[in-house]
Amino acid sequence: CCVLTGFSHAMALLYRDEPSHDYGTIGSSWITFFFFVFNLDVSSLNEESSTHRKYVGYLLTALYMLVVALVITNLIIAVMTNTFEEIQKNSREEWLLQRARVIFQMEDIIKARFSNPYWGKLPE
Repeated sequence: CCVLTGFSHAMALLYRDEPSHDYGTIGSSWITFFFFVFNLDVSSLNEESSTHRKYVGYLLTALYMLVVALVITNLIIAVMTNTFEEIQKNSREEWLLQRARVIFQMEDIIKARFSNPYWGKLPE
């Protein structure tokens, strides 16, 4: 939200002379940048008559997209780290539970084999 507000404010300052433009006010600039997250086009920048504003607009838009991508990547890394830590915390208990299951299965197999008359009796 802070990144979105900062970049929309910069674009509103750049286009403050033209309030009818998509970036003319802070509100319209904020809405335009918000929808950039959802991959809308930048056709309004192509219609700009001033080349200086056009290229600074492109630069700010590209920089905004990079920052958003970095923030989202950082967020997914944080979520994955948290999940890994929770799995690590429960790993010893899971290992012991699986070991107990294997022991029970082996005991059942041994009992079944020794209860078979061809194998003999189970030792006491």
